[in-house]
Amino acid sequence: MAQNFRVYFRFLLVLMLMPLAAISQQHYTHQLSWLRLTVSDTISSKLEWQLSIQRRSQNNHSTDPNIFHSFQFEGYSLSFEYSVSEKFGIAVMPLGFYRSHTLNIVPTDWERPSTKEWRSNIQLSYETNARYFTLLNRLSMDYRRRDFAGSDHYLNNWRLRYMLRFEKDVLGIFSDVKPVTFTIFDEVFFQSGEAVKNNKYLFDQNRLFGGASYEIFRNTTLTLGYAYGFQIRPSGDQCDYINSYYAALTFDNLFSQFSKTKTKLKRNM
Repeated sequence: MAQNFRVYFRFLLVLMLMPLAAISQQHYTHQLSWLRLTVSDTISSKLEWQLSIQRRSQNNHSTDPNIFHSFQFEGYSLSFEYSVSEKFGIAVMPLGFYRSHTLNIVPTDWERPSTKEWRSNIQLSYETNARYFTLLNRLSMDYRRRDFAGSDHYLNNWRLRYMLRFEKDVLGIFSDVKPVTFTIFDEVFFQSGEAVKNNKYLFDQNRLFGGASYEIFRNTTLTLGYAYGFQIRPSGDQCDYINSYYAALTFDNLFSQFSKTKTKLKRNM
């Protein structure tokens, strides 16, 4: 009972951060597509590498129905995850390259220059098997070097992220042996550093996600989902409401599936 209480308390604590969006006096709504391709393989029974490519596009203004109208974000990263135990894992991304564009408010916003970024990341994750679902707590830290338009050098930025994630495997939807995995998570972001020194709040954004994944072929998993986020703009009196439609394809055991001995580690989105 005490363990369940702690779980629900953490969940409620995260949800309490959501009203921060109400601080903003002006809101903008955006529609995005979010596509991700991931390939991975094991190095040993405890160590895995993962290569990820992702891209987001957006509509040009709030009433534009075309979510593929203009570029919003792309990222390329290589990370390594080590399973300390069955429940505890550490992941490191030595370096990743990202490019992002401001969220469009008016049609001409798509002409604005994008921002380039080099990012490193370390994350700690702990998984707990509750009575009806699997619970994941994940804490991560980004170190970002960002090249803003008009700046003559890269500006540094630290970003702290915390995720609370619930997963439930359900058999019998498509197969009696391969489950559909339903996922819900909430992730909050806080940031500091030279790149955001003029921002009014340390709070950056909150992202809620709901989706499902299924192994459509051997070692190939399709994930479909929806993410709702809100992000505070630097002035502190404007907020973006972000609706993202998510699709991901993951190829596990890229090379080791052809060997006699294979080990698959459990990864997190």
